[in-house]
Amino acid sequence: MQTVNQYVNELTVEAEDLDLIQAKEHVNLSELLCDDLWLVRQLHYGVAGAMERQMDYLLNTLIPNTESRIARLNGQTVSRESISVDWAAPTNNEEVHINDENPGQAVDDAETFKENLQKRVRTAAIIYVIHVKAHDEASNLLQQFTYQQIKDKAESNRQARSKAA
Repeated sequence: MQTVNQYVNELTVEAEDLDLIQAKEHVNLSELLCDDLWLVRQLHYGVAGAMERQMDYLLNTLIPNTESRIARLNGQTVSRESISVDWAAPTNNEEVHINDENPGQAVDDAETFKENLQKRVRTAAIIYVIHVKAHDEASNLLQQFTYQQIKDKAESNRQARSKAA
């Protein structure tokens, strides 16, 4: 299981990367639109949180599930034993499922889907980092908690509530 921060810390992004440039432009446009530091701070917090949740889902659910699907399509799964007893009535013997899916095409489609997911998680990571940094800058000016401090405090409160229960 890979954490969002592990992924982000391992990510390499060049200064001229189009996703990075557009994320920075989005931050600047958002700040112009909001024109209020408290509102700007909340906007950055919301976007960063949304991207963090999306990355967690992609990294720990959708990409691993897609990799499993690719392995199954390539026949790289553990074979299962079949049950053969004469005292149980057979089922669906007359309606055997015929798989008319092209296996090669299915693998290609799954590989393409996985590549698109990896691009998506990369883009989400860039947006996440830019908005966390923008949130923290606004928080510093307003003398408020940073993004990570807010998350840490929320986790601490959850643990305290669970101990009290």
